[in-house]
Amino acid sequence: MDNKSSELDIETVDYALRTGGIIDSNSEIFKFLVTVFSGTVRENMQIELPDLFAKFKRPSLQTKGNRNIGQSLASQHFLELDIPGTFTLTNSGIRQIIDYVKQDIIQKIRSRLSLYNRDSLVIQMILLASVLSKITVCMDTDFIQTENDVIDSLIIHFNRLKSHIFFDPRVYLGELKSCLEFVVNELLTIEKAKENHSQTKNFMDFRELFELFGLCFSIFQLESYSDILPFMNTAEREDISFTEEFGIKFPSRVFEQFTKYLVDTRDEIVVIGDKKIDIIMEYLKKVKKYHRPY
Repeated sequence: MDNKSSELDIETVDYALRTGGIIDSNSEIFKFLVTVFSGTVRENMQIELPDLFAKFKRPSLQTKGNRNIGQSLASQHFLELDIPGTFTLTNSGIRQIIDYVKQDIIQKIRSRLSLYNRDSLVIQMILLASVLSKITVCMDTDFIQTENDVIDSLIIHFNRLKSHIFFDPRVYLGELKSCLEFVVNELLTIEKAKENHSQTKNFMDFRELFELFGLCFSIFQLESYSDILPFMNTAEREDISFTEEFGIKFPSRVFEQFTKYLVDTRDEIVVIGDKKIDIIMEYLKKVKKYHRPY
């Protein structure tokens, strides 16, 4: 391995040192968190945000994800098919479209990441993870009594909203953590040999972070659509819409049925009665019996 490729440059080290301590309002991580928070609150609650938050005007991750899906549908000419106006797809047909869009968005994510130095981005994501961990630990507690930095201020605002039925900060944090995990996994699969350090940037600003996480959120939305398909009948499939503005839109009653199913069966033990599964399990028992560790 080339020693130079594994060394962190001065700018990366300086960024880590500056951002690793108290975070101020100029931090890109703080601006990013406020951007996502403001968009989510603005779409779900009729409250006026403080000036510090209100200036970061972006849609929620969900809305951004829908638009990304819609743009992918348009770029791949699926919208020209007029689904389901001209014809109705089966579950497998809809799943194929979902898979095509998913692969297109994954490629967009990888293209964005390729513009940056991998080591620098990993450090930026680690710092973001540490901030999210602090917020999670301090959620619904009185640990933060004074505002030592802007993250403390954000935590205090979250705790004021904790009982509101239209916005749960824990959902907001969960969405960010899922997107962050996806980004880190992608970063770790980037081959160092493909990096061109003369053409890469080190860190993302809050706008670039929002665009990246919006793409990641699209992936989770598409995966949730695949999970819901088995719960739909033919009539409900005909109510699915495909648009550039809203992406793939399912009837709200389908999500309600799916959520009800998850709640009703969360304490049940799933029993698989397929004979093929029984045969496989019997085979695995035999393999385990004849291949015991010495």
